[in-house]
Amino acid sequence: MPTPLERLLTALSHKEADRIPILPVLLQHGAKELNVDLEKYFTNGEMLAEGQTRLIEKYEYDAVIGVPHVVEDLLAFGQKLVYFPNGAPVLGGMAISRFHEIDKLVVKDPGDVPELRETLKAIELLAKRYKGTVPILGAGIAPFSLPSMFIGTEKWLQLLFDDEEMRKQYLIRFLEVSMEFCVKWMNRQLDAGADTVVLADGMASATILLRKQFQKWAMPLIKATIARINGPVVYEGVGSLGDFADLLPELGAAAAIFDRYDNLAEIKPVLAGKVTIVGNINNIALIDWTPEQIEEEVKKVCEAAKKGGGFILANQGPEIPYDVPDENIRAFVEAGKKWGKQ
Repeated sequence: MPTPLERLLTALSHKEADRIPILPVLLQHGAKELNVDLEKYFTNGEMLAEGQTRLIEKYEYDAVIGVPHVVEDLLAFGQKLVYFPNGAPVLGGMAISRFHEIDKLVVKDPGDVPELRETLKAIELLAKRYKGTVPILGAGIAPFSLPSMFIGTEKWLQLLFDDEEMRKQYLIRFLEVSMEFCVKWMNRQLDAGADTVVLADGMASATILLRKQFQKWAMPLIKATIARINGPVVYEGVGSLGDFADLLPELGAAAAIFDRYDNLAEIKPVLAGKVTIVGNINNIALIDWTPEQIEEEVKKVCEAAKKGGGFILANQGPEIPYDVPDENIRAFVEAGKKWGKQ
């Protein structure tokens, strides 16, 4: 029987293994396994690694994830986080409020940020346990989306599309800072032992941008960023990417994560042999679906995309919510094993 890493590499090579790789994105459930609150769990590298270990041993899927959540990226720019007892943290405010403050942004070494050091520790510990047998994933915010978290979505879109004078003055600097941090942070995770990194890019999805806007604003930046990352990249739209599917091979990413609104049966022939498809079970619906409903949804997704390899079963981004019960996570994984046989 192939190892999880061999299974993943086969999928990325667009060949068929014994079954498709299965990856429920479980970033929060490790805290339940350790019986600790999420804030403590998210900020402790040893706990993160132990939580991931317990989860993969419990459910027997095909990868571990070294990051607690991607919002932590903003800690490198002095932003604070607000934590919750049953979900991912959110930003406690914006790093800047006016465009002229863009010039004040400084790219820190991620290793100088305590919380990011803990993430690197988690990846290092996971690498000691699993390197060469189980894929280890890192992640971060893509540079086209990072500015929206510095200054807010409304102001970021204003800078892109409405305020030409400010755009000429500040856009290049804004994107340079974002890309420099992203590249540095992704490469630090790869150096720590991650096998691949996920770039989350919600502001670049078809949910936000028109095709021409994606081609003009996002694509050049994404391509330049991926070219500087020293390992394979999974591109995540955190929204629909279906309308851009034919453009994705140009980005240089090994795989792309699609959401529940994307038609994988239509996307598969477009990307076959070029970009591995990852997706696209509704992560929010997993809270209320019965195990039978989960199996039916997994079956549909597998039938649409598994033939010929180049497919990884996962939930749409970001992660499976904290309140999804254990029996539903198990149903997700077991259905993938049943209907993902090749």
